[in-house]
Amino acid sequence: MTRILERSRADRRGTSIIEVVVAMMVLTISVLGMAGGAVVATRQLSIAELKTERTIVRQNTLERLRALPFDSVADGSDELGAFSLEWIVTEGGSGSKLITLTTSGPGIQTGTAAMAPQVRPDVSDIFHYRIIRP
Repeated sequence: MTRILERSRADRRGTSIIEVVVAMMVLTISVLGMAGGAVVATRQLSIAELKTERTIVRQNTLERLRALPFDSVADGSDELGAFSLEWIVTEGGSGSKLITLTTSGPGIQTGTAAMAPQVRPDVSDIFHYRIIRP
């Protein structure tokens, strides 16, 4: 009886080739999933970085216009890095001016619901800002 128990314990000590193959498949699937997640994370990071650059350029331009005396704020354009900016100033009534700022350059172009956002070199967007006479 003890010999049978000893033999059955000895048989269970090693792993079979099927267990090794299944473990390798599970490991392969999990590593491929992590690699796909890294690709998505890298893409999202580059999109966020591009959006931040556009926002900083736009904000810097608006701050420069706000620093001018109210009566000196006029139409103009500027080039900052890869971005081209153009602004049109119109009287907003009741002591204010409306600035329409167009930013052109690299950016994110959203497509239809079936298409993912794409990074394009020639995206334009418009931002409206109102300056009030102090």
